[in-house]
Amino acid sequence: MPSTPRLLGSVRVALAAALLLVGGCAGNGEEGPLDTEEEAVDVVTYDVAVQGDMPDALRAFLLSASGTERLTARPPAGELILRRRAEADIDTLQKALRSEGYYAGQVAFRIEGDTAPRPRPDAITALAEPARAHVLFDVEPGPLYRISRVDIVAESPDEAFEVPTPADIGLAVGDPAGAQRVLDAETRLLGQTMRQARPLARLGPRRAVIDNDTKLMEVTFRVTPGPRADVGTITFAGDSGIDETFLHRRLPFSTGDPFDPDQIDKGRNSLVQTNLFSIVRVEVGTGLDADGRIPVTYDVTPRLHRSVGGGVGYQTDTGAEVHAYWENRNLFSAGERLRAEATLGQTDQELDVSFRKPDILVPRLALLANTNASSKHTDAYDSDSLSAGTGLEYGFTERVTGTLGVAYRYADIKEEDGDEETYGLVSFPATIDWDFSDNLLDPSTGGRIKLFGAPYFDTLGTGTRFYKTQLTHSRYLPLLDERRLVLALRGSLGAMDGASRGDIPADERFYSGGGGSVRGIGYQLAGPLDDDDNPLGGRSLAEFSIELRSRFTESIGAVAFLDGGSVFDNAAPDFDDPLRLGTGAGLRYITPIGPLRFDVGVPVDRRRGVDDAYQVYISIGQAF
Repeated sequence: MPSTPRLLGSVRVALAAALLLVGGCAGNGEEGPLDTEEEAVDVVTYDVAVQGDMPDALRAFLLSASGTERLTARPPAGELILRRRAEADIDTLQKALRSEGYYAGQVAFRIEGDTAPRPRPDAITALAEPARAHVLFDVEPGPLYRISRVDIVAESPDEAFEVPTPADIGLAVGDPAGAQRVLDAETRLLGQTMRQARPLARLGPRRAVIDNDTKLMEVTFRVTPGPRADVGTITFAGDSGIDETFLHRRLPFSTGDPFDPDQIDKGRNSLVQTNLFSIVRVEVGTGLDADGRIPVTYDVTPRLHRSVGGGVGYQTDTGAEVHAYWENRNLFSAGERLRAEATLGQTDQELDVSFRKPDILVPRLALLANTNASSKHTDAYDSDSLSAGTGLEYGFTERVTGTLGVAYRYADIKEEDGDEETYGLVSFPATIDWDFSDNLLDPSTGGRIKLFGAPYFDTLGTGTRFYKTQLTHSRYLPLLDERRLVLALRGSLGAMDGASRGDIPADERFYSGGGGSVRGIGYQLAGPLDDDDNPLGGRSLAEFSIELRSRFTESIGAVAFLDGGSVFDNAAPDFDDPLRLGTGAGLRYITPIGPLRFDVGVPVDRRRGVDDAYQVYISIGQAF
């Protein structure tokens, strides 16, 4: 019997379908006519509005429940089909009202405006030309019904069972009597019962009585807790080719622990986070074993453990770039990852090999190792280097990760206006990375915070010592429903102390400008320059980006942006010196591996002989 919170969600769906007092909010499906409608040339474009005296949140909810609203992107071939859509929504919106506690609500509709069929609009004319017809739903929600009594009845409980209270399941006297609120409370009742180590808990028939005179509802829930049980045998089904000892270490529980659906679901998430499986299902036994325990099975479908990939990009200031990688995510059958990446560009050639072994000594602790060969040729310096490092990574939570390591880097560096220097840098880098965004490649809500710090010591005679730190924060704010319009913000501050700018290796200094920082300003050119207009770099950094991202269709979007930034000779940013600004716009084509990005940026205050009139950036992934 499935019994994790995900499975509780399935119970909730089943309960919604069975709710006697309201039923589920049905979608507005159309069959037959839509097939011919897609082939029609002439269509009726329209918009939808919900009118009436009601809270704004209820109005927005009703609009989101409307099938007519959801189908605006598929305009019908005539007023008759449009009217059928609106008629089907009458029942849908009445059920939506009841789901929010408005049991006496009334819904009607009318169609106004020009309903004459016109040629089907394309993506451009749909934006430029307003809808011709208006579907108006007139809604009288009526009074809001409320909860007057909540009873929870435990059937055949033992003495150890503690019956959850109405407060435990989030339903109290005086609350709105929305059907969804009742369903959610019943789902929580089952979950609270199972969390008392009751894997065989069952819900009994629910009773909801509505008094239309008093506008009140009495609710009675019934639950059969079943026997208390510990976890029995834990098995992994599916030919994964992965060491089961490693898989068992990923689980936050073991045989003999009290049954807890939350811990079982955390175990599933932990297995998913290995990136070794495409599907992980949980199956909890339907009965106890001979020892009175409940067996748990994780049915896993492995991903291919090896993959190759690559990409190309182009920026006006740095030219074309080709990137390729090879990865094995299960090198020694315990989730070890070996990855080799190569970058070939006009200014940057790099080969990087990294290794990660998860769960050493304790869960969530990983061993890291890395080696890198790099050759960079920019207007600021030429640099050839070899480096190697090792460290530890610890996952404090699913979203917060910290690393601590040691690295050595041998580099030959020649500045454009200086002599060639050789460095042997020992560093002890540390990072804290908090990712609370909703999507790695195309986030629309949440954000990211990364803090980096490291001391550096030169071992080849210069005696240079310095400390480098940088804090970067990105935030994503959805401005419209369905996240069709997102405000993306980014800020970054960096500082270096312990040595002068001239004593710090040129390729370790801060630089700003280019596709990864200030678009519209040339690569590394947002900051102090020498007499030949070559960048000098700095000991501190300040940058910001503001980007408005819109989505026209599921695959097409556009952005408008303003970037600013500079580097400074002081150990901390000196805001008396102005930031260089760049602005522009771009297009996005959404793919399964992230957005394809095409941006054009221009300098806000162009410097003669330094800044080009515009810069073009083509790559995969959002700018930040």
